Amino acid sequence: MTEAIFTLAVVQPFQATMDMLAISAQTLWEHPDIILELLGGAATFLGGAAVAAGGGAITITGVGALAGAPALAVAGVGVAGAGATIMGDAAGRWLTENHAGGDRIRGLDRGDGRDYLGHFAKGQNSPLWVDKERIGLDKFADERHVDVIRTKVRVDFDNSPQNGRYYDGLVENSDGTYTAVEIKSGSAYDEYFRPGSTQRQFDELVNGGTSATGRLDGNDIAITRVIVRKEP
Repeated sequence: MTEAIFTLAVVQPFQATMDMLAISAQTLWEHPDIILELLGGAATFLGGAAVAAGGGAITITGVGALAGAPALAVAGVGVAGAGATIMGDAAGRWLTENHAGGDRIRGLDRGDGRDYLGHFAKGQNSPLWVDKERIGLDKFADERHVDVIRTKVRVDFDNSPQNGRYYDGLVENSDGTYTAVEIKSGSAYDEYFRPGSTQRQFDELVNGGTSATGRLDGNDIAITRVIVRKEP
């Protein structure tokens, strides 16, 4: 009975959870409460499973012939179920936070055809020649003698012209704020400057004094400047 409960309520859900762990470690780092909720749910489940198994064993073997043993087993199953629900809720919140935090899954489209590393997302046509974003950031780093952070971070501000913005690179300023670097090539450069471009409007507001905020490595950050570069 314990094995059946454990397999259905713990082993199978946690196999999926462990797969997600490899791609969501940063989310857990930023939300330690989810870890505590997962552990609490696991503890509740195991305690309930032990009670259920104990009650069932007394009934099946007849040892003691306790009248309350069947009820004890049922109660244990109920407790185990509550623990499984807690773990399920935590896992669901983990997945939600992971996506809300910027889609840190490699190969998952972050909304512009690329994943959080700036590589082309699965299903997108990757060019056979060069990755303009990488080359552009390399040139910028060499010219300015700065370290460019290439972790993709979703930033936004109240009443922004679009639902958040991901920049190709970030450079930390001396005051602790950040400058965002955006590489545009080919038609993307012309598209950026077309009338009504929400990306350009977003960046102009940032350069005009409206900070865009987000989270990087578990810390709140503010983008106070945007540099757009054209890569031939």
